[in-house]
Formats: sequence, C-alpha cells, structure tokens
Amino acid sequence: MPRDIARAAADRRLENRSPFQRQVKDCVAALFRENGGHKCAVDRFGVSLARAYRFTDHHCDEQISFARVAALTSAKTMAAARYLAGLAGGTFLPLPAPKEMPPLVLLADAVDSHASAISSAVRALADGKIEASEAAAVAKTIDKALWNLTSLRAKLVTMAAGE
Repeated sequence: MPRDIARAAADRRLENRSPFQRQVKDCVAALFRENGGHKCAVDRFGVSLARAYRFTDHHCDEQISFARVAALTSAKTMAAARYLAGLAGGTFLPLPAPKEMPPLVLLADAVDSHASAISSAVRALADGKIEASEAAAVAKTIDKALWNLTSLRAKLVTMAAGE
C-alpha cells in the first residue's frame, strides 16, 4: 500500500511538471542515447547508473548539470545543441569542415542549391496548401542550401585566418 501512495504522489508531481521540465528530461535522454546509453554518464562522471537514470526520469527532480551536458555534446552528439537552438528561436545547423575547393566553386554550389530550395518551396505552395511529405522534402532541400552556404562561410573564415 505505501508503494501505491508513493507512486500516486510521483504521478501528481509528473502532472505538475511544466512542458519545459519534460523537454529537458527528454533532451538529456536523447543525449545519453547519442552517447551510447545511460552508462555514458557512469563512465564519464562516476555517477551511479541509478543516478544516471534519475537524470532522465520524469518522476524525479534530479537534474544533470550544464557542464556535464556540455561534456557529452560533440559533433556526433548534438541533441542538446538542437534543443538549445530551438529554445533560442533558431535551428541548429552544424558547420561543415572547410572543403578543399575554390571559394567561387563553393559559391556556385550555394547559388544552385538556394535556387533549388526556392523553386521547390514555390512548387509545393503553388496550390495554396502543403502536405506533410512536401513540407519535409522542402525542408530537406533548404537544409542542403544552408549547408552549402555554411561550407562557403567555413572556407572564407579559414581564408580570413590565413590558413
């Protein structure tokens, strides 16, 4: 019986959690998955596996520190970066490594991909509505255009640094 009472209390706490609190726990869970599971926290920070699970359990108040989230974030583990960019009203787009191509070729690629992105968006919206599959395809085309533009930017930043 006491276990049922404790579970009911935990469920009430969960109901009172804000969407923000739930999203933070979900973000940490995604970050752990990207790093190979909850055991990553055990290995990296010396916490118990039970404590690592509490970091992602919606019924628990325990939170992981920002410093630990930062330590788990890398070019291959971007859940926290995507989440924080969304909170700030943006979209996370990792910068590509500078390509070994002349800047003019990179500019041409960026222009081509931007024209394709704009064209696909206009076509998808021409009938006044857009289906979910069309929206996903257009978003993918826009992502490619942004990636090409950031490739050009990365190259120019490298050149400006004298490399």
